[in-house]
Amino acid sequence: QALLALESDEDHIMTVPSLTVKECAKLRKFVRERIKDDGIDDVDGCPDFQVNISEQKLGRILGKRGVQALWDLPQRLESTATRDSFSRVGVFIRMYQRE
Repeated sequence: QALLALESDEDHIMTVPSLTVKECAKLRKFVRERIKDDGIDDVDGCPDFQVNISEQKLGRILGKRGVQALWDLPQRLESTATRDSFSRVGVFIRMYQRE
């Protein structure tokens, strides 16, 4: 599904609920407590609202259910994917907000 949407000229919106409202709030709080007001991303030059996080710390914030929901996202977005189809090189949280 995801690959078809990327290759299509039509607009595609995929909604894949994964985290609860409470889990999302916990992640936003975690990022807000750690971002620097003057931090600029060295890749896109935009304000840096990204925080690297270990899998262990993510588990402490979200609990087992929340982490499992994130790990299951590739399979939920691409039905032919397996758990081993995607390698994890690290975990980061990026927060976007309206200007």
